[in-house]
Amino acid sequence: MKLSGRLADRDGWTAADWCPMEYALQLIGTHSAMVLLREAFWGGRRFDDLAHRAGVTEQIAAKRLRQLVEAGLMEKQPY
Repeated sequence: MKLSGRLADRDGWTAADWCPMEYALQLIGTHSAMVLLREAFWGGRRFDDLAHRAGVTEQIAAKRLRQLVEAGLMEKQPY
């Protein structure tokens, strides 16, 4: 397979400033954050349940969940 058009010259362009995958990884950043997102997607709602099912310590869960809330990917709600 050979690329043609604008994509043919791979050294002539970069996706570094607009790549949605790169942006998502910058927001999520870590394995533990991705696993916490997965658990929330699969129905986890309480902090202790998320931390337990993700297999991370409560300290790591608190830090990662705080980062995800600040990034706008999750929303904090009281029990």
